[in-house]
Amino acid sequence: IFAGDIQNFDDSVYEAIHDGWHSNACDIYFNSASFCGEPEFYLSVNLAFICFGDDDLKDSGKLAFTGLAATMLTAQILKCAIGRERPESTDLPRCKSSMPSGHTTSAFTMAYIYSAQYPKLRIPLYIAAISVGLSRIYLGEHYPTDVIAGAALGTIGGIVVMKNKHFILEVGF
Repeated sequence: IFAGDIQNFDDSVYEAIHDGWHSNACDIYFNSASFCGEPEFYLSVNLAFICFGDDDLKDSGKLAFTGLAATMLTAQILKCAIGRERPESTDLPRCKSSMPSGHTTSAFTMAYIYSAQYPKLRIPLYIAAISVGLSRIYLGEHYPTDVIAGAALGTIGGIVVMKNKHFILEVGF
């Protein structure tokens, strides 16, 4: 695949979602999904689980908190290194750039870890994560490949955390 083909894909999918899906219902849904994709929202949820949950929920919160810290640091480094402009460019600083989507990274990190801990929640967790990713395109913040990269980064981060689950829980915090 050539760079032009990727950009053509990004442009056509971006236009279909950003320009083609607009409605009052979608505005409400995707604004809510984007809010729920905020890393600060997830960090707050995990801290609440760590402080107030039962032992299983505390462990899940610790794992997810660890995963979020690692993937968000990685996403931030990539944003600074890549420096891709956002589709609706607002002259943001390089480290606020488009690639990868931090919201999507967070959502997929959470979806992977919590679905590994609570398999019965897998489908709603991934519907939520996909909704966050789509919201970033719908709202004009990211291209589709930014969202795909965020989903991949979040999933890889979740895999790494769950492969090291026992070590992370032994170290504790």
